[in-house]
Amino acid sequence: MWNLINKPDELWCKVLISKYGRSNDLMISGSSQPYNSPLWKALAGIWNDFQRHVFSQIGNGRQTNLWMDKWVPKGGVLLTSASQNLIHTTLSVRDVLTPEGNWDLIVLQDNLPNTIVNQVVALPSPNDADGPDA
Repeated sequence: MWNLINKPDELWCKVLISKYGRSNDLMISGSSQPYNSPLWKALAGIWNDFQRHVFSQIGNGRQTNLWMDKWVPKGGVLLTSASQNLIHTTLSVRDVLTPEGNWDLIVLQDNLPNTIVNQVVALPSPNDADGPDA
């Protein structure tokens, strides 16, 4: 499963994704149909358990979606904790930094509960020197 998400250009991943991925983001859902192969059915059967244990490691913060990806350790997606009704769901983690490269506390505090803001600011802020997110 890890390689399906992180190495989608490998031949075996391309085959499975093109046949069963149904143009979905595999980080969001993995589902199967009765006519799918036993391998895909087995992967889909443990998908939710797998997802509970996977989160993005922030590097430069450009590839990780602030709201839709799991990136705060021991937490879920931040969308479920948003304190505003309308949020910009295409923001990357990098988008909540000040021009100086620190976490933008105003944006975080306006959109998230204090307990989650504290978890976020305890993390190092994204930095280009850290390379891409993983």
